[in-house]
Formats: sequence, C-alpha cells, structure tokens
Amino acid sequence: MAKYPRAAILCVGIGRYQSPQLKALTLPPADAIAVAQALLPLSDQTLMQVLVNEQATKAGIQAGLGRLADNVAADDLAIFYYSGHGARYEDQDNDEADNYDEFLCPYDTGVGGGVSTFIRDDEMREWLQAITAKTRQVAVLLDSCHSGDAVRLDYAVSKELPPDKVQTILKGYRRPRKPAGMAAGEAPLAGHLLLAAAEAHQLSYEILGMKNSLFTAYMLEGLADPAVTTFGQLFKVIQGKMKLDADGWGVQQTPHLIPRVEGDLAFR
Repeated sequence: MAKYPRAAILCVGIGRYQSPQLKALTLPPADAIAVAQALLPLSDQTLMQVLVNEQATKAGIQAGLGRLADNVAADDLAIFYYSGHGARYEDQDNDEADNYDEFLCPYDTGVGGGVSTFIRDDEMREWLQAITAKTRQVAVLLDSCHSGDAVRLDYAVSKELPPDKVQTILKGYRRPRKPAGMAAGEAPLAGHLLLAAAEAHQLSYEILGMKNSLFTAYMLEGLADPAVTTFGQLFKVIQGKMKLDADGWGVQQTPHLIPRVEGDLAFR
C-alpha cells in the first residue's frame, strides 16, 4: 500500500537552452523522464508533470510549482526534481556569509539579460513556501552545479554555467542587502528537505556512455530498492555509490543533504 493518499510531483530536465551562451547537455531530459517513472508508484493518486527543454521556461517552472501548491493537502507528498545547468555568482558587495548567489537555469536563462532570467535561491524559497504552507512533506532534488570552472573532459561534462557567462548575463548585478538587524543566511524552511547532487563549491556531471547524469543514476538505483524507504536512506545510498565511483571517474562530486526540520521524510 502506498504511504501517501496523494503525491504531487514536478520533474524538470533541460538539455537544450534558448540562449546560445548556454552549452547543451545530453542527459537532463532523460533524467526527468526516468525520475518521473520511478516516483509515479509512490502514491495511488499521483499528479505528475514533466517539463523538458522549451517547456521548462522560468514561467513554466513557477507555474508547475504553483500547481503542486494548489493540489496538495496536509497528508500529501510533494516533490520537485531538476536536472540542468546551475550557476553561482560572486558578489563582493553583498552581506551573505559566503558572498554568493546560487541560481537554477531555466530554458530561457539569459534571453533579454539580467538576473530575472535565472531562478534565484530566494525565489525558489518563496515558491516552495506556498507548498510547505499546505504540506510539511516536501522534497527538492537538484542535479545541477552551483559553482566552479567550466569543465569538459573526454568523458565527463559539467552541468555548470561558466562564471564569465553568468557575469555577462547579470551585467553587474548586486544582491539586495538584508534589512538592518537581519542575520545573514536563512532559517531552515520547515517542511522541506533538499537533496543536491554536489556541495555548493562543486560541479555535477554527466558521464559519456551513461543513460543518466551521475547523481541521478545513483538516485534511480536507490529508488528501485524497496528497502530504501526514506530520503535520508536514499542519500546514504547515493553518497556511498558516489564515494566508490567518483574517484574512478576522476571527478570531485559529493552529494549534499539538508534535512527537514521535522526529521527524515519517508516516501514509501
């Protein structure tokens, strides 16, 4: 029997971007489809949406997350999965602890220029709050990079938008300062966990010859194991496989978990 009466799931995979400044990736659309298939059995009543390439504009992703918020109740599970480019921008004038903004890159990133074409971490938090207001059972799964130099090896391609491209698009963007007296950083968002492909300073990769991106491939293996029933357990599976294999691939990639305030979240 499925654990949840209903699950609302949004899977996004972007391999081809509208702007020629963003290099193409091979596997994110296949990632999104495979993850959607793996997650479909989590509930007897699953609301599933998959957005790939030109479907995954910023407005399309925002609308998809809004659809999740509109269709969940307190006992339901909500999941957002993203595979595609990530970006990180250093701003020496801001008051953040690490002096960085993190971004996801929707299909139309860079079209028209400016920070508004990215999905900023603050925006994602705001969109997620509409979901966590309805259910405290929310998982965000991100297979993207957030920093580092663009890397293209003979067998591994990073999923990171190069910093020089980010700077060109942002054109001198400075993150707004927080009001006086407000601590740098954000308190954990109650009800939601984040399972990310890499640490904030690392890249995530797709490997030549694999059917899915490295992190997603290991996640799919964990989801296929009926003994794995929580996202905490899933993280440990991915972490173990990555530790064994990443060095063999010659890449530095460490999956990262920010757990829910309420504790581990079961998905079956």
